[in-house]
Amino acid sequence: MRLFVTARHAESTLNIERRVNGDPSVDVPLTDDGREEARQLGIQVANVPLDLCVHTRFGRTLDTAAIALAGRDVPMTVEPLLDDIDVGELDGRSIDDYRAWKRGHSRSDSFPGGESLDDAALRYARGFQALLARREERVLVVCHEIPLRYALNAAGGSDDLDGPVHQLRNATPYLLDEPALERAAARIEELVCGREDSNLQGPRGPAGPKPAASTSSATPALGGSRIETRGNEPAMATPEDRERESRESDETKFDEAVERESEEREQLGERVADDDLEVEQD
Repeated sequence: MRLFVTARHAESTLNIERRVNGDPSVDVPLTDDGREEARQLGIQVANVPLDLCVHTRFGRTLDTAAIALAGRDVPMTVEPLLDDIDVGELDGRSIDDYRAWKRGHSRSDSFPGGESLDDAALRYARGFQALLARREERVLVVCHEIPLRYALNAAGGSDDLDGPVHQLRNATPYLLDEPALERAAARIEELVCGREDSNLQGPRGPAGPKPAASTSSATPALGGSRIETRGNEPAMATPEDRERESRESDETKFDEAVERESEEREQLGERVADDDLEVEQD
């Protein structure tokens, strides 16, 4: 059985400073507590025969992996597709600035000079597919909270990439077998592309093809429903007519619910990940 041991990097100095970082060229060292967390991660995976360790371009993931695997002959490789989200001009800003920007935007909106949460999610799906395409059987993956959160929720079939799993501890291993990682990649693409392709995406996931709009001119009447005949003369409805009217009424309610949801999302923006990137969650 193929096994992917996935972990968020250990605590960094920006966790303490409550600032965000999505630029891998910025040096962000681990804290003393972070280095101890990385050592504890090493103890937790000490008896797992690892074939490979994958980390991102961010130094904090490499440092975490190096400490955890100290003394072991495990090859390492970089996977940029699992990099943290590029927050563009918000890089280095406070978590309060980051959250304020998110509150006014949706998942499909790009950070100024950066990428959107949806774009990052699709990038993570490609990153998981890249892991699956490799031949190694047991892989340690040290990355960031957001790709790991998305993987766990998507693998579980959630309709929300940010829940039910949300806050993840630093340097803590989470296990995914091959089918789980496959489900994660597929579900992320399904959720993100479903939002892009149609406004019919409801809170329970893709709603499927839109039902045909009702063309009935029937009006309710006391003692039973009435339909219009070809000659426009009212006639009492048959049971089949009433059943058809009921379906059409359900379809109209469906359309109205979808329209209300679309308006609410335009006004409020879709819920985005309440993620702190490199700071501790509330």
